[in-house]
Amino acid sequence: MILQMTDLCKKEGKLVWTFLICFHCLEVWRSFYMELNVMGEGLTRAAGGKMEQILEKLTSTPIKGVLLGAAVTAVIQSSSATTVMVVGFVNSGIMKLRQAVGIIMGANIGTTVTSWILSLTGIEGDSFLSEC
Repeated sequence: MILQMTDLCKKEGKLVWTFLICFHCLEVWRSFYMELNVMGEGLTRAAGGKMEQILEKLTSTPIKGVLLGAAVTAVIQSSSATTVMVVGFVNSGIMKLRQAVGIIMGANIGTTVTSWILSLTGIEGDSFLSEC
């Protein structure tokens, strides 16, 4: 009888934990979505029409967008950060999706070129850390 009760408690415990994990995942998603909205509204208020005009000039052609994305990624060394900024701009209405595609493509190209340049220098993970 005691053994059966502990088995029942284990099954109910797993069910409760499963429910809590699912609830937590939904809460994280909701918080992320709300933060994107707040960030978009803030960008719209702060930037106004001036930033929209600048981005329109810098990304008037797809090639310019790719070059801008590669340049920004080279400066900040993070294609993920570039992509997050661009998503925020699109979400706030400062940038159109057409412009964002070129910049994100350029960010990925910039990351690839940066890692390719580093591979040409011959830096290896094991030898680099062992010298420190």
